[in-house]
Amino acid sequence: MSRLFGSIRQMGYVVRDVEEAMQHWIQVCGIGPWYYVDKLTVNDFHYRGQPGEPHLSIGLANSGYVQVELIQQRDDSPTMYQDFLNAGHEGLQHWSSWPEDFDSV
Repeated sequence: MSRLFGSIRQMGYVVRDVEEAMQHWIQVCGIGPWYYVDKLTVNDFHYRGQPGEPHLSIGLANSGYVQVELIQQRDDSPTMYQDFLNAGHEGLQHWSSWPEDFDSV
């Protein structure tokens, strides 16, 4: 457990094909079932100071206490996900922790 943030509770992976990635996680890792959103509505999205409306598809599943998030961007809107892919990466892009007491934050 991190002294600053607590335990990791989510791992976010940027992928080129979310449906293929969900099948991989089911078949290879035994992780599923998946909650799938074809077009995630992102309210008040800004990237590098500019507003945007990226078309994101996501899959969410849990493995124990850790949530796995798969993110596919289906357009070329400027986002941190597009930058990650354009840099030649596909895979773990972020992790997150949850507060121990939601009511106190």
